[in-house]
Amino acid sequence: MPATRYPLLVTIFLILIFIASLQAALSAKWHVIKSRERGSLPGGALLKSVTLREISTVEKEREAIVTAVVFKESAYQLQVIDNPLRDKKLAQVMREQHFLAGVNGAYFHPDGKPLGLMISQGKIVHVQETARLLSGFVVMEGEKLQLLRVGETMPTGVTGVLQAGPFLIDHQAPVAGLEATRIARRTFVATDGHGLWMIGVISPVTLAKAARILLAAAPQFFSTHPIKRALNLDGGSSSALWVDLAPEPFSQSEMGTVRNFLGLKLK
Repeated sequence: MPATRYPLLVTIFLILIFIASLQAALSAKWHVIKSRERGSLPGGALLKSVTLREISTVEKEREAIVTAVVFKESAYQLQVIDNPLRDKKLAQVMREQHFLAGVNGAYFHPDGKPLGLMISQGKIVHVQETARLLSGFVVMEGEKLQLLRVGETMPTGVTGVLQAGPFLIDHQAPVAGLEATRIARRTFVATDGHGLWMIGVISPVTLAKAARILLAAAPQFFSTHPIKRALNLDGGSSSALWVDLAPEPFSQSEMGTVRNFLGLKLK
């Protein structure tokens, strides 16, 4: 066998090992090891933290924490809040505008302009953009909330829209092809399709693992139905969650400043 073929064989062997390792990691199961109710809000919304552990044949045991506010669509409304100067953080905006809870919103360009469609208080702040990452929308139509994919019919008369992505879960299953190498904090919005919603954050994981973690944690948040759809928001250093608990608010702050937020209020 010619010596020049050895590097090629080694490369192929390493690729096969990587593929096998990736498949094993994606098929590993996440198990809930602890669930904690951290407090409630007026109207009955709950803040919960769920700790999960992954046991994989190719990695050491890993843990992840999902912290989220669970609320009923019938009792609450989400609003898109603009932060055009990027001069305020989530906690300050939530307090000043009397929101009960909130998370950071969608992506933005280096110059601070929103990335993708953004509608706040019925006004178009930025138009829709096309990118593989921007696969869905959080849509507020009056008192109705929806998670829509790009290409699905956008209702008329929307009061708020954020384009983000990728979709993590659709039809109660992880979305195929999610990025499986980059680890970062994640922010998400999810629904069971039966009137329950949650907004929250996940400790640093890949997007592929975030989907599986949410599905495994879902029974701790949604007691009667699994997650139907979940959409990823801006993550990494942008991830933030604030909840107006008594006697002291819960706050996981973003590391920088962001362009927009999702805020929760009673109807």
